[in-house]
Amino acid sequence: MRLSHSTMKEHLFANWLLDIGHDRNIDNNGTIPFDGEMRVHDYNTLIHYIYPNIDKLLPPPSYFLDRILLTPRNCDVDDLNKAILNRFPRKESIFYSADALETEPGVYSDSHNVPVKYLRSIEASGLPPGELHVKEGCPLILLWNLAPA
Repeated sequence: MRLSHSTMKEHLFANWLLDIGHDRNIDNNGTIPFDGEMRVHDYNTLIHYIYPNIDKLLPPPSYFLDRILLTPRNCDVDDLNKAILNRFPRKESIFYSADALETEPGVYSDSHNVPVKYLRSIEASGLPPGELHVKEGCPLILLWNLAPA
């Protein structure tokens, strides 16, 4: 849907992605050649290109509708999110998770010796962060488990 209203440059990028998905435009050694215009050498350049002026004004919600960064690794997502959030002009708020260690009945557990700070530091795929850093105007995606059992 978005491509129906996009620029020629976006169409070329979309076709490039489709070609890769169909094993076209891949070198004999299995590498994918990138156009020089698609490369950035640091986060600041990338953030400035995708989110211009994010550090100067509080963006309206529609600002984020046509902007997205995709990365193959969660650690890159975390680094980019921190760098982008640092550019927002407002004060940061931190919300902490409510963590406790549960054990099976009848099984000895040394759970009282596990610090909450350690539980909050665990970064497993599919788990929410132990510390949520937000600023006014930053986008959030909230999920609610309707059937926790």
